[in-house]
Amino acid sequence: MTTRAATGTTLRSVAIRARYFTALAAVACLLPTLVLTALPQLEVYGNRSLHVALETVAAFVLLLVASVLFGRYRLSGSARDLFALLAVVVLAVNNLFLSVLSSIVTAHASAFTTWASHLAGVLGAVMFAVAALAP
Repeated sequence: MTTRAATGTTLRSVAIRARYFTALAAVACLLPTLVLTALPQLEVYGNRSLHVALETVAAFVLLLVASVLFGRYRLSGSARDLFALLAVVVLAVNNLFLSVLSSIVTAHASAFTTWASHLAGVLGAVMFAVAALAP
């Protein structure tokens, strides 16, 4: 059995580690952003292959989050977890199919893919709001 003092210490160390990894992730994301912004010879804007790579990585990260939320939904069965799972799936499908495939297949985005992508983003945000308010 753990005592209260041991549990409090464990929770405190978990919180410190979480802050450390959050700060580490922020620095890991900020560093490439600053490098790409500071070096104008690296053409980032309008680079289709970079756009496709970023959207693909975002889609796979969302699919990873969806798998974690699916496991969470299987354990709890709550509507909150279901709506969060559906929201992440909508955003993953948006990234993978509407952004990545439209960038690969066509040279310029059509009105349909532009509006469908925005509507899918709004739908995902609404589903996250529903998940937050669900019992």
